[in-house]
Amino acid sequence: MRFGVRTLAFAALAVALGSAAAARPQSDNTITRHEHAAPPPAPVHTTFDIVVNKFGRRIRGSEGTSVFQASDGVYVAEFPVDVTSCVYVATLGRATTDGGTDEGAGFITVVRSSGFADGVFVQTFGMRNHLRNRPFHLLVAC
Repeated sequence: MRFGVRTLAFAALAVALGSAAAARPQSDNTITRHEHAAPPPAPVHTTFDIVVNKFGRRIRGSEGTSVFQASDGVYVAEFPVDVTSCVYVATLGRATTDGGTDEGAGFITVVRSSGFADGVFVQTFGMRNHLRNRPFHLLVAC
C-alpha cells in the first residue's frame, strides 16, 4: 500500500491536533462560560395574514390587508405597515371552504416588493413552472 506525501502530512496533523486536545480537556466549557444579565424582553410581534383566490381577490385576512393581481400568477399583497424587515411565508391552497375539487400541485414564491415598503410580491406556478393563477395563503410576521 502506498501513501502519498499529502496523506502522510494530513495524518501527522491529525495526530498533533488530537494530542493537543487531549492535553487540554474542556468538557465543561469553562472558557466561554460567564455571568451576564438577562436581555430585555423582545417587543411584541405583529402578524398579518391574507387568503387570496386565483382571481386575485382577497377572501379573508387581517384588517388593512389588500391584494392586486399584476398579471397571470403575479400578485402584490399590501399591509397597513412597512413589512420590509418581516418574515414572509406563503403556500398554495384553496381560498374557500365551499367544497369543489382539491387544488392541484404547484409552486409559490414570495419576496419583499421592491416598489412598496408595505407590499409583498407573490408568484404562483403550475407544475410545468409556468406562471399560473393559483389561490394562496400568506402569513407575514414582524
